Amino acid sequence: MGKQIKIDGIDFWGLYNLNNQMKELGGVYVIIDGDGTFIDVGQSDNFNIRPKNHDRQPCWQRHCSNGIYFAAKVISDTDQRTLVEQSIRRNHPEMPCGER
Repeated sequence: MGKQIKIDGIDFWGLYNLNNQMKELGGVYVIIDGDGTFIDVGQSDNFNIRPKNHDRQPCWQRHCSNGIYFAAKVISDTDQRTLVEQSIRRNHPEMPCGER
């Protein structure tokens, strides 16, 4: 497991690269460039599948010159995941990838 990272006061774990084998858990993930810049945020039922196979990877690649990493927060409740994802997106409008 990675180290604990605070994002907007929430404890995430990371940084993981897209090739890391993850547990089949759901929650919110934040895509982060190797220099620490937030690139995108999303949610998934399975961290082992979604970030690795995301349709926004081309955008991530364009904006991550120092490697594509992610931090993950396990949240089983889908409504809570949506609230956390929306809050992070709202607090970080500078993120270049993702839906607005």
